[in-house]
Amino acid sequence: MLGCNVAQQSHTAAKARAAVDAAQRLRDVLRMCVVRAPAPLAVEPGHRSVFLAGAIAGPWRTLIAEALRDTRVTLWDPRREDWDSTWDESADDPRFRAQAEWELEAQERADLIAMYLSPESEAPISLLEFGLSAKSGKVIVCCPDGFWCKPAVDVVCRRYDLTVVSDLAAMIATIARGAGSTGGTSSTVHTTSR
Repeated sequence: MLGCNVAQQSHTAAKARAAVDAAQRLRDVLRMCVVRAPAPLAVEPGHRSVFLAGAIAGPWRTLIAEALRDTRVTLWDPRREDWDSTWDESADDPRFRAQAEWELEAQERADLIAMYLSPESEAPISLLEFGLSAKSGKVIVCCPDGFWCKPAVDVVCRRYDLTVVSDLAAMIATIARGAGSTGGTSSTVHTTSR
């Protein structure tokens, strides 16, 4: 009889471990993931991909990642920890070219493009990215008052009916709403705050 109880307890413990493992796998699937350049552009199953376009400086990317940590989002972040300012910013430098091509590929493949145009930066590359992606209809734009080119950005957003938000909190909320509703499809979020 004692052997039966030990076997039953062992079976119950194995079932409990399996349930804990399954719950952990589910939590892992539901958690946000960050893919940084130059890593391959992967998307977790059931996640939406979001390319973080905009100013390299400032904590905005970290704030978005922290706020979305419990959502089904894979963030594609072009900011590199290993960026070397000695690289020649030229199409002839293979390191620079690889970075630029990674960013172009990420924008094309992303479900959403979160564009933050910071008033603290003129952001010429961000404006280039904005121009390239505006017609896609999958851009969420945060362009606070004070950005030097805001009037032109506003005109483009209106022309292409892009989602415009007033601050990072609204951008995070818009991304989170989209992440909760998709299951990994390529549909876009359409909200307006104009």
